[in-house]
Amino acid sequence: MKEKLNKDVERVQSALQEHLAAIVQSSDDTIISKSMDGIIIYWNVGAERIFNYSSKEIVKQYKKEHKY
Repeated sequence: MKEKLNKDVERVQSALQEHLAAIVQSSDDTIISKSMDGIIIYWNVGAERIFNYSSKEIVKQYKKEHKY
């Protein structure tokens, strides 16, 4: 019984994580995430539209290298 409950909880958590990721990705707002040492690790579609850099161009770059 406990094992089934744990699997159910994991399934719900996974679905929620996917749902939230879809919201962040599709947001018109700029959402940028960077590591503690300043490397950009996430750049959503809103950031692409506002700053004119694609995610492929900007991810793994240092934030200070770009003026946005």
